[in-house]
Amino acid sequence: MTPEPSWRRAAAYVVCVQDDRILLARVNEPSTADHGSWTMPGGGMEWGETPEETAVREFAEETGLTATLGPILGTWSLWLNAEDTTLGESGHVIAPIYACASFTGDLRVEANGT
Repeated sequence: MTPEPSWRRAAAYVVCVQDDRILLARVNEPSTADHGSWTMPGGGMEWGETPEETAVREFAEETGLTATLGPILGTWSLWLNAEDTTLGESGHVIAPIYACASFTGDLRVEANGT
């Protein structure tokens, strides 16, 4: 039997495709293990948020755009061993991935984030 993870993280992400192009965010926080990698805009849920609220907030924080969400495309579930985390403890991340039905605003880069 697999031991219980030391931590759990709920998150939400958004897939935004327009004109056969996909919007990705680059992790530029040097202290993270995935520094320099590309990811979907999204991130961790704050206390009291719904997954939809998390997806819209994180998308706006990372892109400067306001998203109107479409359907859930799937769920991302990742189990991490202690040696694969900056915490040094095993954990579990689970996140719905939403389609972006539309968006408004001007694209910008988030400083010190993704």
